[in-house]
Amino acid sequence: MAKVVLSDIDGTIAHYTPDLELKGKIHPGSDEDGLVTFQDERGEAHKLIKLPLSSTSKRGYISLKTVEKINEVRAAKIPFALVTGSRTSTLEQRIPYLPVADAYASENGGRIFFRHPSVTTAFFLKEDLGWRSRHDAAAGPHDQETLAPEKRTGSLWDLYRKLKEDGYSLDCRGHSTCMRVVSIGGGKTFDDLKKLLAEDYPEIKCTWNLGRADLYPKTSGKLNAGLYIMKHFNAHPSNCVFLCDDDNDLELAREVGQTFLPSITTDSVKQAILENPKKLNAIQGTSGTMATEKALDLVLDHLGIEK
Repeated sequence: MAKVVLSDIDGTIAHYTPDLELKGKIHPGSDEDGLVTFQDERGEAHKLIKLPLSSTSKRGYISLKTVEKINEVRAAKIPFALVTGSRTSTLEQRIPYLPVADAYASENGGRIFFRHPSVTTAFFLKEDLGWRSRHDAAAGPHDQETLAPEKRTGSLWDLYRKLKEDGYSLDCRGHSTCMRVVSIGGGKTFDDLKKLLAEDYPEIKCTWNLGRADLYPKTSGKLNAGLYIMKHFNAHPSNCVFLCDDDNDLELAREVGQTFLPSITTDSVKQAILENPKKLNAIQGTSGTMATEKALDLVLDHLGIEK
């Protein structure tokens, strides 16, 4: 019975300084292994991996125990996949610091990469261009990613040009299948954006991630990418597990057998947990990387993997 463990990154396995320091303190400087020490409120020390600064100058951390527990999943011959809303360039920059995965999805699922260990480079990933081509009508062909958004074809980029004219601030850096709404201009509201999508761009979807609205083709999204990855590994969703925290995770969270949430980012996530507490398991009593480790212990128990 094939299984897959899928996970979001930010707010799920990676946490930022303000969240971590709710339950302790990060000590400056690194040890001889290049790791950072986090001291929790009980005085216990935890080793953290420091991620590169994001494009928005935020610093994330992953605990060494998180990586070790994910390695236990893969040692049990269960594939592990990272499914993130982050830009592809951020994912590529972070890969040396992330847990080893068998599949990586970026841009809210718009792009999927599979690990190919038989290719003996430092870390070889092959993009699934068959998956990427499913978004061509909205996002345009993959070979236009080096073009400025203003010059790209596809209805997503038609929408980009329309929103720019209306005074929206948009972020497309490192994206070729997605864009992020930084701010809404021209006296308009989010309801105006939803109306525009419904009337003129029905093939474009909007979800929230890290407090911002992301726009991407309906052929994409974490649900569709997750289903594609699970099918790739011959696993039925009911046998699979997802770790997550945000609004853009909810569709996939409802589809898999069990979901574990180390943190809760939005009211929509809180409501989803209230509606389905037997499937969506919120981690209680701790936060940050310690909550992630607790969630992964529950994942190992659920999968029957001895710790």
